[in-house]
Amino acid sequence: MMKKLVASLFGLLVMSSVALADPPAGYVQTFDDEFTSLSISNSATNDGSTWYTETVACCMSTSDGTGNYLYPGYGSVAQGLTSPFSLIPGGGLNITLSKQLGTNAPYNQTPWWVGGLISTMAPDGKGFAQQYGYFEMKAKLPANAPGTWPAFWMFPAAGYASNHASWGDLKNDGEIDIMDGYGQFLTGSGGAYSITLHDWLHGTTPGQINPTVGDMTNAYHTYGMLWTKDTLTFYFDGTQVAQFPTPAVMRQPYYLIADLGMGGGWPTDATPNPSSMQIAYIKAWQAPESGSTNPPPPPPPPPPQNTIFVTEPAHVTAPVGSTAVSLNLHMNAIPTPGYYQVCVRVLNASNIWQVNYNDCFWPPQASATASGDEDWPVTVSLPAGLPAGNYTITAIYTYYDGSTFTNAPMNMGAGVTASPESGITNAYAIGTITLQ
Repeated sequence: MMKKLVASLFGLLVMSSVALADPPAGYVQTFDDEFTSLSISNSATNDGSTWYTETVACCMSTSDGTGNYLYPGYGSVAQGLTSPFSLIPGGGLNITLSKQLGTNAPYNQTPWWVGGLISTMAPDGKGFAQQYGYFEMKAKLPANAPGTWPAFWMFPAAGYASNHASWGDLKNDGEIDIMDGYGQFLTGSGGAYSITLHDWLHGTTPGQINPTVGDMTNAYHTYGMLWTKDTLTFYFDGTQVAQFPTPAVMRQPYYLIADLGMGGGWPTDATPNPSSMQIAYIKAWQAPESGSTNPPPPPPPPPPQNTIFVTEPAHVTAPVGSTAVSLNLHMNAIPTPGYYQVCVRVLNASNIWQVNYNDCFWPPQASATASGDEDWPVTVSLPAGLPAGNYTITAIYTYYDGSTFTNAPMNMGAGVTASPESGITNAYAIGTITLQ
């Protein structure tokens, strides 16, 4: 989704036809929205809605300098906008990309493009996510709409935690693009879309193909993916169009995203106002485990006697303009072997997390024993342009048993206190930074 493609890549490949029963025999349905009602929330916390709109800051760019704004946006929120989401009579979701004037500056000075994104996970990390299974969207893409960017894709449920980081902070994540469509390539017999696997941990693209399937704008079509431990297989209208080995970074739970943005590297000066994408449904299934008709329950988190404490330095002084700081952590008395990850954040004097910042780290050892004690050096990034002052460094731990991430509450050892962030649990203040 985030890598820009070159126009010459389109219209290249159609793989040999392999039919798929939708879904595979024996799979159990785990997610189903046919959009007979709107269950979409702008909340930063899970409130029981099916979809959320603030999980990733994604997918809007223009080539002519026109302002662009993915509803409801980040930072200063535009006011007075009309929602891009509406129901289609009889069932289905319409996502509209249009130029709108807000009621507050700078959105009230000239019309901005407003698109829409929905995600099954809220920014607090709660919601629907699944490891392996079959996933499918049935949709009709924007017609005669160069510059539009419809997509159906997936992101890890853990990785860079609450997903407000800039794209450059993706260190431990992958991304599965089931369907990336670019408006000028979607029509006619040569219509093509993009399927891409991104391994952001290693900076590689383990799979990419641009199947030619014909016009995707004059009728509804299905875009599916069968995901197993060994392979990811992609389908268009039930016919296989691609298959890739499953990268290691894609052996963890991912959540679903659908959006209509614009740009993606393509000229937008001819984009029709408005342009729309219609979604009939988004569904997911999972293979039953040991004859069960339900997905297996997640493992319990590690026992609370786990301890985090800081050795050195608990306080760092750096000049204004610094973009990184090094410190050491210890994880002590971990009784459950497994993988641990920590996401480190920086708070200002008002205890507000600095937008577009987040660092996630794996410990140096794959697992720890009950008597183990890991000396864990990390380098924490700082957003550019922070003013002089005192900043709090906080950490949130997650435990990974090989298939599922769960919150890992820790005991607070020397140099560690509860995070001062409002409404955040199991987060710990591990040090301070003074910029001067």
